[in-house]
Amino acid sequence: SRHFGHKLGRPFLSLIALAFAMDVLAETFFYGAVVGALTASSPWLRKPVLQLWRPAILCPLVVALLGAMLYRLLHSGMWLMLYHLAPAFDISGREFLQLSAVYAKLTPLEIVSVPIVVESAASLGILELTGSMAVSLTDVAESANITTDGARCLLEVLTFIGLLQKNSAGQFFHNWSTEALRLAVENAKFVVNVELPLVAHLTETLRSGKPAGLHNAFGSQYRSLYHARTEVPKLTAWTDMMNNANKLAVAVVLRRYGSLFAGLESLLDLCGNEGRNSMAVARAYPQLQITVHDLPAVIQDPERGTAVRIKRAGLDKQISVFPWDLSEAGEIVWPRMDFHAVQLVHCVNEWPPDEFKTRLREVARALRVGGHLLIIGSYATSSSDINLQLKLGRSWLSMPYFIAGTQEGGTMYDVETIQHFIEESGYVNIKFEHLWETVSAITGQKP
Repeated sequence: SRHFGHKLGRPFLSLIALAFAMDVLAETFFYGAVVGALTASSPWLRKPVLQLWRPAILCPLVVALLGAMLYRLLHSGMWLMLYHLAPAFDISGREFLQLSAVYAKLTPLEIVSVPIVVESAASLGILELTGSMAVSLTDVAESANITTDGARCLLEVLTFIGLLQKNSAGQFFHNWSTEALRLAVENAKFVVNVELPLVAHLTETLRSGKPAGLHNAFGSQYRSLYHARTEVPKLTAWTDMMNNANKLAVAVVLRRYGSLFAGLESLLDLCGNEGRNSMAVARAYPQLQITVHDLPAVIQDPERGTAVRIKRAGLDKQISVFPWDLSEAGEIVWPRMDFHAVQLVHCVNEWPPDEFKTRLREVARALRVGGHLLIIGSYATSSSDINLQLKLGRSWLSMPYFIAGTQEGGTMYDVETIQHFIEESGYVNIKFEHLWETVSAITGQKP
C-alpha cells in the first residue's frame, strides 16, 4: 500500500482482500492435509475424524472457523489502519489506505534525519572507530568529543538503520567493508551538502524559472552546478555521488550492450565527468579507443581531474580527454569526426530542450555513418501503460534537484520526448529499453 495504493485504488483494495482470503484458504488446506495424512496413517484416528462429518458436529465447526477468520481480520493491521487510524484524521478507511502511499514518502522527522545522522557519524570519525573494534558509549563520546547522551542517540539511530550492531555488553561495532561504507557515506554527504540546499528553493525556482537552489546555495555567479563543482569544496560530494550512480549505470549498460561495445573501435563519452565510466568500459574492451569530454576545469583539475585519474589508472594510452564547455557559442570542434559511438550517461536532464536538440545535432557531426547514440539515465514516461509507469515513475522524485539545482532549463524528461528529439535530429533505428530500477536507455544511429 505504501508504494502502489495511490496508483491502483479500488483494484488494489480488492487485491488485499483476495490475498487475505487466499491466506485463510491456504491455512485451511494445510491443516486439512495434515489431518488427512494423520487419518490415513493412523487407523485409530479414522473413526473420530469421520464422526466430524455429521451435521450436528460439522455445522458448529464451520461457525467456529468463520468466527476465527473474523477475529483474525478484526485484529489485523488492516482493521487497525481502516477503523482506528483513519477516523483520527477524519478521513475514510479507503482514502487512508491510498494516502499511506504518499504519506510514507513524507514521514516527518525521518526522511531527512537518516542521511544527516550518517554524515555526522562519518564527520566525527565514529564509523571508522566502530569498524576497528566494539566500543562503548564512553569510548565514542571521548573519541568524537561529544556528550555521552549525544553518542548514545547517534549510535542507537545508526543501529536501528542497520549501519551498526550492538552486542550483549552494550558495545557498538560494524563489519562493513571500506567500499560499502564509503558508498553509504558519500550518498549521505550528497543529500546533506548538495541536495537539501538545492531543493529547499524549489518554490522560488517554479516562480522565476531560474535555478534558485544553485544561486542561493552556492552563488549566483555560476551558470550551472557543473561550473561550480570545481570551485566549491562541498561539491566534491556531488562528484562522488555521480561516480557512484555511474558505476551502477555502466555495469548495467555493459551487461546489456556488451556485444555492441565489443564491435566498436572508438567511443566518445560526452559529459564523462572524472572518467569512471570510460575506465570501466576500457578495461572490459581493450580494443576501444575512448575520448572523455567534460568542462576544462573538470578535465584539468590537478588533484582529481579526469586527465590525472586516467593516468593514475594506467589507461592514458587507451583513453584521451577532450576539454570543452558546451555552453559556449559556436560549433564544437570535435577531436575526430568518425566515432563509432557516443554515450551520454546521466546528463541530459540538466539541458533545456533547445540545448538538448542542438547537442544531439552536434553529436551527429562527430559520428561516422552508422554510428551509435546511447543516452542512459533516469527518465519518466508520459505513457498510459501502468507497468511502464510503475517502472519509471520513481524518476519524478528527482525533479526538484534537476530544476532547482542544476542550471536554468533543467527538467525531468520522459522517454517519449527524448525519442522525439532524437528523431527530429535525424537519427534512425530509435529504441527505448528499461534496464534496471530507474535506469533506461534510448538508442539511435546516424543514417
